[in-house]
Amino acid sequence: MCAFEDGTEINSGVGSNALSVPLAVMVWPANHLNALGLHLRKGDVLATGLLTDVIEGTKGKTYRAEYHHPGTVDVTLTAR
Repeated sequence: MCAFEDGTEINSGVGSNALSVPLAVMVWPANHLNALGLHLRKGDVLATGLLTDVIEGTKGKTYRAEYHHPGTVDVTLTAR
């Protein structure tokens, strides 16, 4: 994943850097909850974290996130 501000790359990340493989990010919380006597249930949502640092946006700038899957997302910040 790469993040851009007005066409300039400002950050990047790799999903497999999280606990070495992406699936481990799902398995660890399930096992941890199980050890506490809790369980994931059908319909639960598990947020697995971030691929890059949090970016504070600036009004008037355009930001792009490029992922292998699902693709590209562009956002331009404007005033209300």
